[in-house]
Amino acid sequence: MRSRRERAFTLVEMLVVLAIIAVLVALVLGVIQLARTYSYRATCMSNLRQLVAAVKMYYDSYEVPPMHANYRVPVTGQQLVQMWERVHPGVAKLLLCPADPYGGTMYKWCPNLKPKEETNIVSSYQLDYLGEWLQCHGRWSPQPESERMWFNCFWHAECVVPRPHVTAFADGHVKVIMSEEYNRYVSLREAACP
Repeated sequence: MRSRRERAFTLVEMLVVLAIIAVLVALVLGVIQLARTYSYRATCMSNLRQLVAAVKMYYDSYEVPPMHANYRVPVTGQQLVQMWERVHPGVAKLLLCPADPYGGTMYKWCPNLKPKEETNIVSSYQLDYLGEWLQCHGRWSPQPESERMWFNCFWHAECVVPRPHVTAFADGHVKVIMSEEYNRYVSLREAACP
């Protein structure tokens, strides 16, 4: 009587299967990371649109944009949060971009701020509407709203040059611009408000 040998997987076959699984996992993880990146960008753009609307509502109510007393930029993160909470409770959470790995704690990438300072909790976004208001001596720039940057987010690229900015304009539209275009908008504002 012959004994039947059972067929088992060889080492080579196992390694091939593992390699195929590793390639599939790498592809799936890449797609998931890409989806997360687009999700962060969409959330960021939505936050920026809402912040532009909040600035306009605040301005309609107080006849100045959200800033600290005496036309100064908020000194601490707590003052910034309080200022935005006057617009509408819950608006301050819009100041954090989901792509910001530090959650608005600026000192982690800004070496001149110490972790114990109150300025460590601020915002993920650059508040350009304040720069416009202060540069134009307590008034809005005469430029068309579609050329006036109010908010910028720099968190959607690692260290690429030119660096993309997610930018919200005074008319409410949001788009991704590169460093050169950002600098062009800054120079337009400087020319409009000497």
